[in-house]
Amino acid sequence: MGLLSENVISQFYEFVDKKTGGNLESNEQLEALLQEFMEQYNISLDDAPPLSRETAKNVCDWLELSGQQKTKKAQRECLEKARELEPKNLDVLMQLLLLEKKQYWEYLPEVQKLLALGKEDLKQRKLYKESMGDFYMVLETRPYMRVLQFYLSILASCYMIQQAIAVAKEMLKLNRNDNLGIRYHLLSLYVYSEDEFNARKLIKMYKNEEDRCFFTMPMALLKFRQGKWDEAKAILEKVKSQYKGFQTFLKDAAEGRDAFYDEDAYMTDMYQPFTRSELVTMVLDFSYLWDTTQEFFRWAKTVMSPAKKRKGKKNSAE
Repeated sequence: MGLLSENVISQFYEFVDKKTGGNLESNEQLEALLQEFMEQYNISLDDAPPLSRETAKNVCDWLELSGQQKTKKAQRECLEKARELEPKNLDVLMQLLLLEKKQYWEYLPEVQKLLALGKEDLKQRKLYKESMGDFYMVLETRPYMRVLQFYLSILASCYMIQQAIAVAKEMLKLNRNDNLGIRYHLLSLYVYSEDEFNARKLIKMYKNEEDRCFFTMPMALLKFRQGKWDEAKAILEKVKSQYKGFQTFLKDAAEGRDAFYDEDAYMTDMYQPFTRSELVTMVLDFSYLWDTTQEFFRWAKTVMSPAKKRKGKKNSAE
């Protein structure tokens, strides 16, 4: 969900509180209020002037306007306007940080400062302990979770695996529903560490997803690294039966992940479950695990290729 959508939800919550005084009586009342709100909201969109520096009113407007700019200078100017309105807004501070193209490790101390700022802010607003387990479901906690997610990615990219595992586990504790898919990150980190015990323990927690490639392919890689190639092949056979385009994926992966970047099929079919696009997403999103696995993919391509039929020679006696 984008920041604009979150802003609309926030406006709806304020609308409901104003209409009910904080005493919502039923789901039917909520549905009626939602319909009323959307009618008013759609009218306001029709009447609203185009978004510009002159019409921007709030942080969400300035963030959206920043994304429309073509130069870093213009982007920074919009973000600074947003920071003036909300100096502690983590989404704004994160975007300002990302404008400074740095090496991965250079981000770490700055992101740690943002996390400390965000955590303290949530505590002061009595949202940290009170939202434990339901982070991200509570709108005010989402910026903090986004910064944590970025921190996790940076740690993994720096191959600071144990620290990344600790952050991933913390995020799952904060958000039991795991709206950001951190479970896939954690599984990849366990496989990178060849920690089969915790990898299997995690998969058992998400039994309804155990056939997704984010779980199966890392486990096939783990079995390959352990020299248990029959078990690795069995996993790959199952993936092949469930994923359309699996053979093509293996062929491209064996040639190197660069083959995935300029691909129309991937772009138009992005994030479709049980398709080649999901397999490609897995490799690109968790590059710290897959960047050095070309030999695995070459092996997988070989063992999963259909056996070629040999043409029999005619008997000379015939």
